[in-house]
Amino acid sequence: MYIPKGKIESKQYYTYGGEFQLPNGSEYIGFYHKDTFGNNWTEKEHTSFSIKLIDVTPSIIKDKNSSHDPQTLKYNKISQTSNLLGPDAQSIPKLNFFVTTDDYIVGYKRRYFIKYNASKQLKFDEISSDTYKSLKLDTSKYHTIMYNLVSLMWRVRGPLEDQYKDNILIKPGVYSSNQRSVNEAEKTCSGISLYLVNLTEGAIIEP
Repeated sequence: MYIPKGKIESKQYYTYGGEFQLPNGSEYIGFYHKDTFGNNWTEKEHTSFSIKLIDVTPSIIKDKNSSHDPQTLKYNKISQTSNLLGPDAQSIPKLNFFVTTDDYIVGYKRRYFIKYNASKQLKFDEISSDTYKSLKLDTSKYHTIMYNLVSLMWRVRGPLEDQYKDNILIKPGVYSSNQRSVNEAEKTCSGISLYLVNLTEGAIIEP
């Protein structure tokens, strides 16, 4: 159903269940958003495919953020805390980007990033491969709805742009390669292209 953009709240919510039903009577679990008329809709953002949710929460136990569901209230509490991964979560160690001699010999290196979904402004941090693997393997350590993880290949040596001969790529360019990597990462982690704006960072540019 179409609703003017100005009538849709910008804030996103999440329900673990027990709050809403779909028109077919099934329970709804996942992200949802609100309009200024007090209605709740499926998904993070409003489109013509958004479905109006049926509120099944008794009004006596509703709050302004969500409902009575303990997990949902816990999520809302997390989203309001300064700790972007939850009130009791350990901070994620950040990594300063660096390139080793071995990386320059190879010509590229893999980089890892975390996006904090609870931040009011777009926020990424670069992390180590060990931290990335730990978060991937132990999803119970933090609330996974609070972050996205993404990794990409980063070219650190080569010409600025792709070089071709007879329409065959003979030398991948630093800028060109990193632009492709960022574009691909953007598909699963929106906003990374706004964070990685220096596509020649750490690179040696060759003729």
